[in-house]
Amino acid sequence: MNFKTINRCVLSAAIAGTLAFSPNVLAGEHAESVDEKVGENWQKIQEGSKRHWDNTQAAFENGWVLGKLETALAMNEYLNPFKIDTEVKGNHATLNGTVDSETKRELAENLALGISGIAEVTNNLTVEQRAVSRDNSEERDFEQYVEDVGLSASIKSELLASPNVSGVNIDVDTYQSEVTLTGKVKSKEEKELVEKIVAKRDDVKDINNRLDIQS
Repeated sequence: MNFKTINRCVLSAAIAGTLAFSPNVLAGEHAESVDEKVGENWQKIQEGSKRHWDNTQAAFENGWVLGKLETALAMNEYLNPFKIDTEVKGNHATLNGTVDSETKRELAENLALGISGIAEVTNNLTVEQRAVSRDNSEERDFEQYVEDVGLSASIKSELLASPNVSGVNIDVDTYQSEVTLTGKVKSKEEKELVEKIVAKRDDVKDINNRLDIQS
């Protein structure tokens, strides 16, 4: 229902409401006064309807832009969308969460600025250094890096989809096809199940299961 349709619907209500409280109209008295009241009521209803319609449109537009932003972050092979929270109000976007390098922090901001409907970005992302240090001789090449990022995202998605593990509380880090699991689980059985889910993949060379069991 658009704004013009709302106007037509509420006009009848405005007139009926005014007449209901104006018995003198039936006797033909104070017609001018009643017309003024109808006009005042109609103006108030119009203003209220317009505000409601504007708010509805704004909420829809914010949701649409937010959806495009989250899709862009999720589809980017260098970012972990599970560690980035987004918010959109009008043409302003806010990014919260963590990334593991300043380059990725800047990349996330540039992706947001590239979304139609976003003109400003507040970048609250913090840079979180990798917990596992590697020897320089083991540095990944670009192709391996892309594969590792994709593998981490795929494993994380599978854990989130499983009804038997707390995927939200598990972080997945991959380096040269070696997977490190950190976070918290509720039992020894859940910890073992997470490892089995990861181990069944052909593209995983080794697993470092650092999951903590909550007491």
